[in-house]
Amino acid sequence: MKRSQELIRFSREHHPALVLARRVKLNAPGGGVFKRLAGEFPAKWKKEIAPHFAEEERSILPRLVAAGATELAERLQRDHAELRRLSTQAMGGDAAALKEFGKLIYDHIRFEERVLFPYYEKLTGLF
Repeated sequence: MKRSQELIRFSREHHPALVLARRVKLNAPGGGVFKRLAGEFPAKWKKEIAPHFAEEERSILPRLVAAGATELAERLQRDHAELRRLSTQAMGGDAAALKEFGKLIYDHIRFEERVLFPYYEKLTGLF
């Protein structure tokens, strides 16, 4: 999908998170692959995902709020808050939280790519 220059970085950063979500979904807790994913998760969260959320909240969220796109802004904030909560639990060794994180991050990215980003591009005149 074609993206405006302002959002292309966000879209590209979504790919590794989608890969993580798929790998978490396909592997059972307790298995070797899942254990490796759980072990790698804290670094991925701190280096990639948490900064991505912070940047979306810094650059995209204020424009949504200013435009009165309350539902979109609230969904973005709600998803990020829940993903932060799940990440804390997953980093504490909660396999079920990592499974739920994988499902929610997948759904969240799809929401951003299919709903939020197209709206934002129209709002800002990027496309």
